[in-house]
Amino acid sequence: MPPVNRKNPVRAETSESEYSLMEFMREYPDDDACLQALWRKRYAPDGEHAHCPMCDANRSFKRYETTQQRQSWTCTACGHHLHPTADTIFHKSSTSLHLWFYTMYLMASTRCGISAKQVEREIGCTYKTAWRMTHLIRKELMKQANDPMSGTIEADETYGR
Repeated sequence: MPPVNRKNPVRAETSESEYSLMEFMREYPDDDACLQALWRKRYAPDGEHAHCPMCDANRSFKRYETTQQRQSWTCTACGHHLHPTADTIFHKSSTSLHLWFYTMYLMASTRCGISAKQVEREIGCTYKTAWRMTHLIRKELMKQANDPMSGTIEADETYGR
């Protein structure tokens, strides 16, 4: 029997992954769970109260089910709508949030990265969709800081003058 990881009793000590596929599926089983997570991350950590730009105060928001693809939460005081996907890589995307979240999970959990072709095979979309998703995730979510390095920096013999 493999040794048990002290941080996570289900995973072996040799496992480098901190977040398993089963944990991902449990946390994000469908589009609704992904949308709720986005709402909490961007606007309302408690799931209900958020800053209303119209009222300029923290207000209670309620989600009303609609037939629209782009779901929103409504301020109970003034009726202003907040859309969790607005101004994100998910904005105006016809691809489900669950597939977006799964693609982000795949990209974050592989050591050597993942190609758009592999994403195409994994989620069952077109190559064009897979390329667009991986491109936006890399370009917008995985931005590297342009700050100069600080502290002790080591370089090997490949460093040029």
